[in-house]
Amino acid sequence: MGYTFLFHFVEGLLSMYGFDLYEGIYHRRFYERKSLVCDIEEPFRCIIDEAVRKAHNLGQISQKDFGYTNGAYFLQWEAIQKYSRIFARAILDHKEDMYRYVYEFYRYLLDESRDFPVYCIYGATYVNRAYTDESRETQRQKEDRAMDEQAED
Repeated sequence: MGYTFLFHFVEGLLSMYGFDLYEGIYHRRFYERKSLVCDIEEPFRCIIDEAVRKAHNLGQISQKDFGYTNGAYFLQWEAIQKYSRIFARAILDHKEDMYRYVYEFYRYLLDESRDFPVYCIYGATYVNRAYTDESRETQRQKEDRAMDEQAED
């Protein structure tokens, strides 16, 4: 459920930039699968994993939220709203980082001399390497230099 929320959020971000959602990088084109969304969603799965771990440790979720019928587990109807709230909050808490990652991915595809965006987790803190002060300054310098070169031509 959490990964589904994440999938659709990432799909929306990629759609803003006009990406072909069916043409992936790591995931191959497969009938009606949005392969690029599957690719870009991967670094953000830790957000959902962290939300589940935190909710479990705080006693907000438990085994009682699930049922078992005909050899399959399912989320109890009464628990759906609770889980939806947990996953939506986790995604919204990191929406700016996800937006920046997709933005930097878009910029990378336009100019492969740029750094490929990296999204990694350190403890409970999420860091987008593309937006550290050092790399931001370096990127500004590159953009300024390119503008100067265009002005000279």
